[in-house]
Amino acid sequence: MKAFISYSHDDAEFLEKLHEHLAALRRQTLIETWTDREIDAGGVIDEEISAAIEAADIFILLVSSSFINSDYCFKKEFQRALDKQKAGKALIVPVVIRPCDWKIPELRQFKALPKDGMAVDSRHWHNTDEAFADIAKGLRSLLEKNQNEPKSEQIKPSGDSQFAEPSLPLAKELLDLILKHSTQEEQGLTEILRDSPEGVLFRAFIPNTTARGEAPSVKKSLFAPAVAELIRLGWLLQPEGNHAFRIYELNPESRRPAQ
Repeated sequence: MKAFISYSHDDAEFLEKLHEHLAALRRQTLIETWTDREIDAGGVIDEEISAAIEAADIFILLVSSSFINSDYCFKKEFQRALDKQKAGKALIVPVVIRPCDWKIPELRQFKALPKDGMAVDSRHWHNTDEAFADIAKGLRSLLEKNQNEPKSEQIKPSGDSQFAEPSLPLAKELLDLILKHSTQEEQGLTEILRDSPEGVLFRAFIPNTTARGEAPSVKKSLFAPAVAELIRLGWLLQPEGNHAFRIYELNPESRRPAQ
């Protein structure tokens, strides 16, 4: 499952520790995590965060007074997570990292980690490793219950928006490129994260500048929003893959609207 981790930058040290304790889940490809640290230099921050939110199956909220006090975390990221959760398209897991008054209606409706919502940084735990191990255990239980969900039950485009013409220029360009390839093998799109791109379509769409040690192209920074729109409109299926790569597939039921 794709996990969007929402956190205040004041809590960066807890994010690092959580990342370490999720290593086993990532190696088993049970989870693929995303934070704003994935955004490359030159990336459009709001667009890339929106794309990651759109693609997320689960939202992990690192709850603290700083998180609740952050308008970006609470009013933007958490609100988008709530919208997806209410639509049955995502799960929300609060992770209480520092003692704070988090028992507000929007948060308290969700069962929190670690056990009993006892903050990681509290006397309840002998050390933070014990608390994060409990968090990893809780997430493992949730992920293993959901790992057999069929792809068809993942995020679905709704009603009239299905197979509509994309609004983003790069999404249109990417869709045209995909539809020009007639064979199923060529219609797959593979993205190698944090590395040079790979795959017929990706190489054609994004110049391989990073392999030569240069800055990522503008197209690379806009790739995620373009793909997110194609997924939302039903052209692409929800991607499969682990923390090292993602495989996007053309929806076999897709069709371009009549002009």
